[in-house]
Amino acid sequence: MICPSKWMSFQEAELQCNEYAAHLVSIHGPRENSFVHNLVGPQRNMILYSWIGLHRHHVGGEWKWTDGSDVDYLHWAYGQPDNYNGVPGFTPENCAQMYIVQGAHWDKQWNDVKCTREVDYFVCKRKANWR
Repeated sequence: MICPSKWMSFQEAELQCNEYAAHLVSIHGPRENSFVHNLVGPQRNMILYSWIGLHRHHVGGEWKWTDGSDVDYLHWAYGQPDNYNGVPGFTPENCAQMYIVQGAHWDKQWNDVKCTREVDYFVCKRKANWR
């Protein structure tokens, strides 16, 4: 499930996923990363951002998936996560988004951002036997 109709914060997107017995997507390898990327779909001359389910409770804390699965794959963009370069006074960047930018070297890579930022896409994931 992806949702381009309303920009949402990390928490709003996770709650929307929960309504479908799902969580923001966890990603466990390069093939799954590409699959998630292709769900949102790169669009010519556009920069898109999609929430993924990776977050931490505080700066310096351990990154975790919202579905509780192991963090066994990471695909951070160069220099990320950087908590906005560690600039004091800024809202901590404790949530992750995926870049969807056709042709850019950072396409499909991840960035840490503040959780209250509103992003235009998100992808939910649930177990096949969710009923």
